[in-house]
Amino acid sequence: MVVLAHKIRIYPTDEDIINFKKYIGYKRYLYNKAIVVQKELYLKYKEEKAKCKDFDSLDDEEKKIFYSKYYPHMSLVRNHMVRTKEKWEYNYASKMVAAAADDVTRAVRNALNPKMPNHKMPKFKKKKNQKMSFSFEGIKINDKNELIIPKPSKSKLSGVMPENPIKFSKIKLGEKLRFQGKLTGATISCNRNGKWFVGLTVKLDEEGERKHRLKFDRDRTNKPECGIDANIRGFHYNELDSSYADWKTTSEELMKQYGLIKYYSRVLSKKRLGNKNWKQSKTYAKMRTKLSNSYARAYNLQEENLNKFIQYLNNNYSSVTIEDLDVNSMKMNKHMCKSLHRAMFGRFKQKIETKFNQINIEFIKADRFYPSTQRCSNCGMIKTGEDKLGLSGDKHGNKHNEYKCFYCNSELDRDDNAVENLIQYKKYYAKLWVWDYKLCGESVFPSVIEKINITQATGFLETQCLNGIYGFQTGNSFARWNKVPPERNLTKKVI
Repeated sequence: MVVLAHKIRIYPTDEDIINFKKYIGYKRYLYNKAIVVQKELYLKYKEEKAKCKDFDSLDDEEKKIFYSKYYPHMSLVRNHMVRTKEKWEYNYASKMVAAAADDVTRAVRNALNPKMPNHKMPKFKKKKNQKMSFSFEGIKINDKNELIIPKPSKSKLSGVMPENPIKFSKIKLGEKLRFQGKLTGATISCNRNGKWFVGLTVKLDEEGERKHRLKFDRDRTNKPECGIDANIRGFHYNELDSSYADWKTTSEELMKQYGLIKYYSRVLSKKRLGNKNWKQSKTYAKMRTKLSNSYARAYNLQEENLNKFIQYLNNNYSSVTIEDLDVNSMKMNKHMCKSLHRAMFGRFKQKIETKFNQINIEFIKADRFYPSTQRCSNCGMIKTGEDKLGLSGDKHGNKHNEYKCFYCNSELDRDDNAVENLIQYKKYYAKLWVWDYKLCGESVFPSVIEKINITQATGFLETQCLNGIYGFQTGNSFARWNKVPPERNLTKKVI
């Protein structure tokens, strides 16, 4: 099953735009109401749990019944919101209640998940700077390529009829839907320069999936493997002729738009300081429109560049390996945040992972702690401690872009070395490695002896590791290994 999304420009009437904004306000109202309901139900759940003195002694089936009855999951929050509906709410689509309840309960679940430390508890949304979008279900497209939005009907639960249901006209689409299948949802949104779009989610049928795979699947026999190292300049990768190149994330046109954005922002700031009635100023409105157009133009240029790079990778390589950088933490550096933002690595990672998981190209995302920059691609030595190569080079006088191995005396380019390490990660990421450790001062340098299969060598490795002779690691734990005691001096052994 393949589910794809298609974003299409739409041309609503003035009355439709007013109704869109009403739905956006109703969506905000439902989200805030869902937060209140979720908190009330959670307090009630805590009270009921406190009354049940023998709660820990209950079996799994009884606990499951208790949770389904009192814990504020999506269905419970939705049902409570539906029962407490006001009369004017029946003029809007009823399924928006379920969407708001699902958003809030998922946000709470993610905030309580220890594996998602960046997620926080949901907060009340304000009208100021609200996101101009809302989701809708039941949308259809007629034969004239027009969007049909259903009007609210009689409530099945309470039997209330809407007094003044919000109706939409038949909205013209800018292009035809590319995919063949069933429409499962739609999101209507407005960008910075006032243009409206609809994002349609399509579940492809058998014929549509066959056409999609025929369009993007390639014959990948005898095609090279690709490793991509992200940096501020762009994406460093290996070419088809084994050389290396940079796919730049900036261009002359894009830098021109960045300059216009900076100029328009300064002009607007000065107008706000010099004119008390700047909200009614026509020149201010014109300048703000120009700023919005520059933002939209810059975004479209960035998307075009990323799409061209992903298409190039799909056409010429059998597999792609990228590093999983913690971009949000890296943006905390005030001197690099703008450059990292313009490098677009977070957007590129999300886009390439979504697209390549649907076609016949192998996509690998290296472990976040895999030392692609510190590891020597020739011998496998990893720089640790004070020997690490940083943004300003290392303590031995080597520059930022120079990698000198102290174990095999190799002199490599930093980015080229990182690309080769990512390619090697792809070759052995699902294998078990046996390491021979050598002590050199305070650093422990691992070097690969032999790549073996997990199922064939698990028992042997467990026995040897208990004796402290060998360390081992899998593809998701390259930065962690068992160290050899200092009194041992092991040499390479063949298994």
